[in-house]
Amino acid sequence: MENPDVELGITYRRGDESTLNVFLGEDGSFATFPETDGIENNLIDGCYVALGTLPGGTEVGGNLGINLVHEVGHWLGLEHTFKGNSCDPSNKNDFVDDTPQQANATDVICPAFRDSCPNLPGTDPIHNYMDYSSDGCNEEFTPGQIYRMWYTWSLLRKKDEICQSGYSVFQIDYKADQDPDENDFTLESTDNSFSWCTAEACSGTSGSRYDDENKQYEIDVCIPDGKTYTFTFTDSGGDGFNGG
Repeated sequence: MENPDVELGITYRRGDESTLNVFLGEDGSFATFPETDGIENNLIDGCYVALGTLPGGTEVGGNLGINLVHEVGHWLGLEHTFKGNSCDPSNKNDFVDDTPQQANATDVICPAFRDSCPNLPGTDPIHNYMDYSSDGCNEEFTPGQIYRMWYTWSLLRKKDEICQSGYSVFQIDYKADQDPDENDFTLESTDNSFSWCTAEACSGTSGSRYDDENKQYEIDVCIPDGKTYTFTFTDSGGDGFNGG
């Protein structure tokens, strides 16, 4: 990473993967995505925010502080709403179902209307925090994005978090395969009201695999009480669980 502000993270970062560190610098804004290894391989974990984007700053159209909200979205696993830059329905874009397909970023302050994929349902989410509209235009996350952030927090960032009322912990003890990218888990309620999985194609989830070869993982998932569940382990390589 070429941004010199990463030295701030290397020098001053505190806490573990559940601790949000915010660094102010001069060389643009970015954030790190959560890792299955926590911060072991992500020593600069946090949100890096350009000073010009703070309230009263010098960034035209972007000086109300909303940039930090955008970067925290990334820190909690959200992609840009225009990820993939495609109107192809097979492109998963941001892996969230309720953000309409968007072919490219909004590049004007706050358009009255924009539809970069006119042959697909919905118009561009110009008011979404994960687009590139102006600060005065961005004002919302969708329910799907909120779920994805909660899911990512629960799966990759929380430390000993107690599930909310009406939920219980389902714990998965897993030793990664010798070919760990072949393995995925799916946990679904039989009434189809709840679904959790590790594959990137899973709608509304972080799409994170536990794929460090032969590493032992302890995975906690908060699931709604009073339901019956099916847990499925998939080995796409066909060589059996944990190397056969």
